[in-house]
Amino acid sequence: MTTISYSIAEPALRSPVEEWQPHGKQSESTTEWWYLTAIPHDTGNPYFLVWCPFHFSGEKASPAPAGLPGGRRAIAAMTSFTDYRDNFRIADFPAAVMNEADPRDPRTNALRFVAGEYSSEWSYEAGSMNLTVASPQLSYDLRLTGAEKVMYAKDKLGIKGFIQEGAQEDRSYYYSLPRVEIAGRITYTGKDALRREIDVTGQGWVDRQWGDFLTKSWEWSSVRFSNGARVNLYNFANGYQVATYQKADGSTQWLESFLVRQNGYLKTPERGIWLSWGWSYEFPVEVEGSRHYTLEPFSKLDVFENPNNTFFEGPSRLINDDTGEMVGVAVTESMDVRIMQNAPYAANQH
Repeated sequence: MTTISYSIAEPALRSPVEEWQPHGKQSESTTEWWYLTAIPHDTGNPYFLVWCPFHFSGEKASPAPAGLPGGRRAIAAMTSFTDYRDNFRIADFPAAVMNEADPRDPRTNALRFVAGEYSSEWSYEAGSMNLTVASPQLSYDLRLTGAEKVMYAKDKLGIKGFIQEGAQEDRSYYYSLPRVEIAGRITYTGKDALRREIDVTGQGWVDRQWGDFLTKSWEWSSVRFSNGARVNLYNFANGYQVATYQKADGSTQWLESFLVRQNGYLKTPERGIWLSWGWSYEFPVEVEGSRHYTLEPFSKLDVFENPNNTFFEGPSRLINDDTGEMVGVAVTESMDVRIMQNAPYAANQH
């Protein structure tokens, strides 16, 4: 058997390592992804790296043409790399159709991905991972440690590791590995077609999600305090929210709500879609000594304009509003203000 099953009606979790393997179709909206966002450095320069393979097993979720043969699944990957020193970014969205037997190497519990000129293997065993991605313009070989430190989402459904994905009928499983340490080499073709190889270290955050859902729009932030505390925030267009706060010692608190204010906006260069850009958060309880934090994005470069979605995803400086100090970083997604209804003077703009 190349995939494993799950139940939305009777939620139950295996270990994070076991749940790493692909899941079989359970409904017409079955979707899953594996997600790394990282801010690695070389000799002082920050970069931003995203690798996110998707599997669309359900007919309603799949972007593939109707009539996909049995035993096949549509796959895609969101990939990007930003060099802030050179004000340069590589972004792509490779897609393909894969046989059910191909996505996993059981010997190393590795997720395989092959689409066009892209290939990848991403293994997860015990507390470590290896991620390799190869493509003509961007390749990397990374070792991730600290993958035994798990943060499970939980919301109004009250089940650890199981959340509502915005809409009432959309349900999914969700856990994070929010403190992975990264070391390895990145090779890319930068400005002026110059080929560069850089050795990097830094921190990353891995999200693993699978379930039956069609929701595609939200504001999401992964807040990464310098002291090791972590906060995972989902703010959906219909007002539904999911918030997980894990202290540096691993103790976890799930928050029922929070307030997000959109402090600015950007217009995407290709499609001219407006997205929120820069945010302030107010929490119902103190989070690492304050209830108020502001995110100041690094750059407007970090925009994805894919066939089915346009959004910003990039890092920000995390500012404690009470002290004015930078206390960490965050990575945030924001989407079309018309869907989110958070343009100036719109219903969800605060």
